[in-house]
Amino acid sequence: MRKRIVMALAITAMLFLVLSCDNGLKHDSVVTFISNGSEVDRVTVENGSAVEKPEDPTSNNEKVTFAGWYLNGEEYDFTAAVTCDITLTAYWKVADITDIPGVAVETDGETYVIGTVDGTGYIVTDWQDLWTNKDLTIMNTIFEQGVSIHTANLSSDSSLIIEGCTVYTCDQEKIIEELKENPNPNFRMDNSGDGLGIGIDTDQSQSEGFAGNVKIIIRNNAIIGENDPDEGFGSYRTQTDAMASSNKTDPRGRGISIGMASGNTKYLESALIEGNTISGIKCGGVQLFTIEKGTTITVKDNTFISWGINSDTLSGSKDYYAIRGNLASDPGVVTLEGNTYAEKSGVAGDARDLSDYRVGIDGWNSVQDGGYDQSKAR
Repeated sequence: MRKRIVMALAITAMLFLVLSCDNGLKHDSVVTFISNGSEVDRVTVENGSAVEKPEDPTSNNEKVTFAGWYLNGEEYDFTAAVTCDITLTAYWKVADITDIPGVAVETDGETYVIGTVDGTGYIVTDWQDLWTNKDLTIMNTIFEQGVSIHTANLSSDSSLIIEGCTVYTCDQEKIIEELKENPNPNFRMDNSGDGLGIGIDTDQSQSEGFAGNVKIIIRNNAIIGENDPDEGFGSYRTQTDAMASSNKTDPRGRGISIGMASGNTKYLESALIEGNTISGIKCGGVQLFTIEKGTTITVKDNTFISWGINSDTLSGSKDYYAIRGNLASDPGVVTLEGNTYAEKSGVAGDARDLSDYRVGIDGWNSVQDGGYDQSKAR
C-alpha cells in the first residue's frame, strides 16, 4: 500500500510538472532565442533534453557587452533539462542606463533621464546617480551597483516609477576608489552609503518658475544585498579611509531609501512601496527619512528576508530595523499593510529573533502593520 501511495504521489508530481509548463503531453518543446528585441533562432528539443547553447550574438552598439542568455531575469543553465516551451533573451551589459537604446535624455545644465526605460535584456554595471525633471519609469532592468534618483526643476507634477527590476546593492568603497582615478565633480554618493539599493530624494533644486510634486511607486523589485552566509553576522567591514574622506560616517546601507538626507522629501506627494523582496541588507530594509507634512507613504505586501546584518549588537538603534522611519514635526502619514518579516535571517552566527526588529518610526503617525506597539519600537 505504501509503495502505491508513493508511486501515486510521484505520478501526480510528474503530471503537475508537465501541465504547469502548459505543454500537455507533448513530446517536444520549443526554445526561442530573442536578441535586441527580435527572434534570432527557434529550436525544437525533446522533453527532458538540454538545448545547445548558440553562438554569442553581436551588437552594433559599441557600448554593450554580451552577458549571456537569460530566462525570467536569471542566467540560463544550458545543462538543464527542457520540459516546456521557453524563451531565452540575450542580455547585454552597459555601464550607464543612458547607454540603453531608446533612453530619452534631456540636457539643461544637468542630464535628465525621462520617459520610460524598459531595460529588458540589459544589466547596468556601474552605480547610477540619475536626475529627472519629468515623468520617469524604469522597468525590468538589472542594476549591479544600485541606483540613486533625484528630482529637480519639475515644470509640473510628475511620477517616478521603478518596477520589476533586480537591484544589487552598491559597493561604496569601490565606487570612491574608481572616482579617484576618474574624478567627476558632479557625482555624489548618497548619505545612505555603502550597501544602498534604491535611493530617491525629491528636494533638489526647484529654480524660479518651476513647481511640481512627485508621486513615487517602487513595486515588484528584488533588492539584494551582499549577504554571504559564509561571512557570518556582523562581519562586514567598518568605515574605511576612503569612506571617511567622502564624509561617510559609517557603511550604512538601506534596501530602499526615500529621502536620503534631512528634508529631501519636500516635494514628495506620495510613495507606494509594494511587493518588493528585500534580502541581505546591511542596515534597514526600507528607510523613510524626514517625511514631510501632507505626504502619504504606503509600505505594503513586501517580503523582508534579512536585514541589519552590518551590526553584531544592533545596540537598540532603529537604523537596523526592517522599516526605519523619521517623520517631520508636521508629519505625513505612513501606512504599513501586509508585509512579511522573516523570524531568522539565515546568516551564520545571527541568532536574533528578528520579530524585535521589524518597524521603528520616530514621530509615529501611522496605521500600524499587524498592530505592533510603537512604544516597543517594533
